[in-house]
Amino acid sequence: MALATYDRTRYVAEFSISGCKMTKIARGNRSFSSLELHPSDSFLTAMSES
Repeated sequence: MALATYDRTRYVAEFSISGCKMTKIARGNRSFSSLELHPSDSFLTAMSES
Protein backbone atom coordinates (compact mmCIF):
# COMPACT_ATOMS: atom_id res chain seq x y z
CA MET A 1 0.00 0.00 0.00
CA ALA A 2 1.11 3.52 -0.72
CA LEU A 3 -0.13 7.02 -1.32
CA ALA A 4 -0.24 7.72 -5.06
CA THR A 5 -0.57 11.16 -6.62
CA TYR A 6 -1.91 11.87 -10.08
CA ASP A 7 -3.28 15.13 -11.51
CA ARG A 8 -3.25 16.87 -8.10
CA THR A 9 -5.24 14.00 -6.54
CA ARG A 10 -3.80 11.79 -3.79
CA TYR A 11 -5.31 8.38 -3.05
CA VAL A 12 -4.46 5.12 -1.34
CA ALA A 13 -3.34 2.42 -3.76
CA GLU A 14 -2.21 -1.18 -3.64
CA PHE A 15 0.53 -2.41 -5.97
CA SER A 16 1.02 -5.92 -7.32
CA ILE A 17 4.70 -6.38 -8.14
CA SER A 18 4.22 -9.71 -9.91
CA GLY A 19 1.42 -8.43 -12.14
CA CYS A 20 2.65 -4.81 -12.47
CA LYS A 21 -0.84 -3.64 -11.49
CA MET A 22 -2.08 -0.76 -9.35
CA THR A 23 -5.51 -0.83 -7.65
CA LYS A 24 -7.07 2.29 -6.10
CA ILE A 25 -8.24 1.44 -2.57
CA ALA A 26 -9.61 4.79 -1.38
CA ARG A 27 -10.32 7.84 -3.51
CA GLY A 28 -12.92 10.52 -4.17
CA ASN A 29 -13.18 14.08 -2.86
CA ARG A 30 -10.72 13.31 -0.10
CA SER A 31 -7.13 14.21 0.63
CA PHE A 32 -4.87 11.61 2.24
CA SER A 33 -1.76 12.95 3.96
CA SER A 34 -0.15 9.92 5.59
CA LEU A 35 -0.30 6.13 5.56
CA GLU A 36 1.24 3.99 8.30
CA LEU A 37 1.31 0.28 9.08
CA HIS A 38 -0.47 -0.52 12.34
CA PRO A 39 0.92 -3.30 14.62
CA SER A 40 -2.19 -5.42 13.85
CA ASP A 41 -1.11 -5.63 10.15
CA SER A 42 -3.68 -3.05 9.06
CA PHE A 43 -3.11 0.51 7.86
CA LEU A 44 -3.89 3.88 9.42
CA THR A 45 -4.28 7.02 7.32
CA ALA A 46 -5.03 10.70 7.88
CA MET A 47 -7.81 11.97 5.62
CA SER A 48 -9.80 15.15 5.08
CA GLU A 49 -12.85 15.63 2.86
CA SER A 50 -13.30 18.55 0.52
